[in-house]
Amino acid sequence: MVVGSYEVSGNAPVKHGAVLAPFVWEPWIQPALEAMLSWALWCILAKFSMMLGSKPLPSSWASCISAIGSLTTTSIACICGNETVNRRNLAWQILALLMAGVCNAIAVMRFQKAMTVGPAGPVVALSHTYIAVTSVAGVLLFREVLTASKAMGVALVLFGGYLLAQ
Repeated sequence: MVVGSYEVSGNAPVKHGAVLAPFVWEPWIQPALEAMLSWALWCILAKFSMMLGSKPLPSSWASCISAIGSLTTTSIACICGNETVNRRNLAWQILALLMAGVCNAIAVMRFQKAMTVGPAGPVVALSHTYIAVTSVAGVLLFREVLTASKAMGVALVLFGGYLLAQ
């Protein structure tokens, strides 16, 4: 459905009004939804583990045990997968992924600590505003396009995190 019209000015079309595009199931949507559900389950299970027993595990132990599960799953995926490796810039890719792993470990440890001492809803809401930070970084570092809808989404995520953390 097209709302508005286009006119050609020079070589580039100029849009008048808005275009309401039909929803297209892109190839990235399913794995992104699966990741979202997995992260939601991870948060729920992390809080559940903190509620078991008379005293929760220290956050460093919880993070280590969680990492063992992650390493096991990832190792199985690497062994059973049939993906090829592009050797161009492989050392930099490995270094970047190792650094990402360190950041993830720090995030998991701090998340486990927050889940130990705080309620699940606000902890998850506040800690998962990282999606807004990642969107801004995509614009600043990777030349992703900042659209009005993306800017509004970032603002809504931050505002929603604030509201849910109350």
